[in-house]
Amino acid sequence: MMLKRIKADRWIIAVLLLLLLLPLPKLLAANGLIAADAVNWPPIHYLKRSTDVFVWAVVAVSYDILIGFTGIVSFGHSLFVAVGAYSVAIAVMKLGLSPVVGVLAAVIASALISVVVGSLSLRLKGHYFAMITLAFAEVGHVLALKLSQWTGGEDGLSVRVPLWLANRTNDYYLGLLFLAVIFFTVRRITESPTGRVLAAIRENEHRAQALGYDVTAYKVGAMTISGVIAGLAGVAMATIDTQFAIASLATSGPTIEVLLMTVVGGVGTLTGPVLGAAMIRLLSFALPGLQDISPLFARWQLFLGLIYVGTVMFLPDGIVGSYRTRVKTAFQRIFTPG
Repeated sequence: MMLKRIKADRWIIAVLLLLLLLPLPKLLAANGLIAADAVNWPPIHYLKRSTDVFVWAVVAVSYDILIGFTGIVSFGHSLFVAVGAYSVAIAVMKLGLSPVVGVLAAVIASALISVVVGSLSLRLKGHYFAMITLAFAEVGHVLALKLSQWTGGEDGLSVRVPLWLANRTNDYYLGLLFLAVIFFTVRRITESPTGRVLAAIRENEHRAQALGYDVTAYKVGAMTISGVIAGLAGVAMATIDTQFAIASLATSGPTIEVLLMTVVGGVGTLTGPVLGAAMIRLLSFALPGLQDISPLFARWQLFLGLIYVGTVMFLPDGIVGSYRTRVKTAFQRIFTPG
């Protein structure tokens, strides 16, 4: 069984090994094993961008738990990211607590907010649910602006991290480890009996309820797991990525971006949201820098919108989902008699 799993995951393992080896020269130089002057690869901004991709990929994976495996469309998912970022920032910068305590505070706060939001909103369905989650996120945004003595208001709140976290190579490896742990943990959850129930709710909520499952409880549980993971991603943003907590994290913009990542990569695939996060974040870094070539790139968000429209029209299952569908269809044509 283990060998079969490893064979199925060979591409994921290969990518992880490549990502592990990429910054190895800088790691060796930092430990004095090779001359630091001889190391020019990878550039620091590559490591920074990669860390950002890892963190947002975790947010996208957490969102896939809702939209891909439970059938819940939320417009307020970034609220949990903001809660995680502000929890660790306030704990460290305002209360003088250790980062470890800050992480625990972020987990508890994210879990509590997730349960409250889920319990109050999941009794609604469809666009009513989506709108109330958006309302909760806006409430979080307003609170982050108004409680400026704790949050820094519009300026946000910077986080002072230990010296070893100020090293971009260390941040890179922590971000990669964080993504790998979350990815395989979430996949384990989705393949468990609980994950099967969530899939049943996604396919036919009334039938799952008729079988005796407490649909609302399972949905709240899914939102809590998703919210805690998103909160941990917020912690990562405030410590190893931007080292900053800002109110705009709670707006609808980041949630729409995460939705775009998930849809482009492939809803319900886990690997799809990771790929989508890499595409969208790297494009959002690269496209604004092309304004000197053409003024069209000054409106670079337009290109992200075109990518979304093109994906929905030509790859309705996303990149990974459409690839899997076409490969499966090809095998069926080859091995189906007649």
